[in-house]
Order: sequence, then C-alpha cells, then structure tokens
Amino acid sequence: MKRLVYILLFTTSISSFGQTFGLNNETRLLTFEEVIRVDSMKSEEIYNKAKEWVILTFRNSEQVIVGDNKPTLVKATYIQKSIIGISLFEYYSTITIRIKDGAIKITIDDMRLIKGFYDKMEPTIYKDDGTIKSGKSKLFEDIETKCKALTKDLSNFIAKKSDW
Repeated sequence: MKRLVYILLFTTSISSFGQTFGLNNETRLLTFEEVIRVDSMKSEEIYNKAKEWVILTFRNSEQVIVGDNKPTLVKATYIQKSIIGISLFEYYSTITIRIKDGAIKITIDDMRLIKGFYDKMEPTIYKDDGTIKSGKSKLFEDIETKCKALTKDLSNFIAKKSDW
C-alpha cells in the first residue's frame, strides 16, 4: 500500500519537461538541462530536499557544494567516470539546481575531461562547426545516460516523503 501511495504521489505531483543535452553555443562545452515541476511544493521545502540530496549523493559535501543561496539555488561540482571499452574517462562537472515554487531547473554543465585519450571530450562527439558527428559516440551516450539518472534520482528524492 505504501508503495502505491508513493507511485501515485510521484506520478501526479512531479512531472519533467524541457530536457536538453548538447553543445552549449556560448561555452562550447556539453550541457544537460531539465525542468521538473513539483506542483505541490514551495521553494523552501524543495531547497531543503535538494540540499539534503546533494549531501547524501556526493562524498565530502562540504567540498562539493560551491554555491548556496537559500531558497533558490544549490550548486555543486563533482567528478564523473565513464568506462568505454577498456578506456577510462574522468570528467569534472558542475550541477546547478535552481529552485522556485513548484519547479526545479537542473543544469549539468562545465563538463571538462580530466583523464582520457583526448584533451577535450567535445571533439570526440562534435565536428568543428558544432554539428554532431554521425552516430553518437559511446562517451556521449554514457554522459547523457548518467545526467538523466542523476536528474531522476533527484526527482525521486524530492518526491519521497520522509519517514521521520
């Protein structure tokens, strides 16, 4: 019964829209954005849940949280790993969670390759003119999948009612 209540709560009060992933024209770096509607929640409550999620999700949260403006913004940096075949790629990313009554905008950007075969990951995915190379690369697909999973995890955490 409890599970049914969570499913109904999640499907009725949280909806996701406006997802984008690709090359940012200004920074020329990969950027992922998604807006999540949380109709029944005020910004203060969303902020508290988002900050709690950052603390529980990333190790050393004191070092990870680089921006905090209650109740409208939480910003953190982290390092993500991707293993493609036998190659290990590590990239630095910034996640910015902008909050207002009833909605969250999640931006994962400033993705910079710090370990791998290339100086930058964008040339492995995009041509010089900014168009995507034919056939998505495994690295591009892995990064997109991880961004979606992180966003979904945050969305699920915010929808979850506290047992306390």
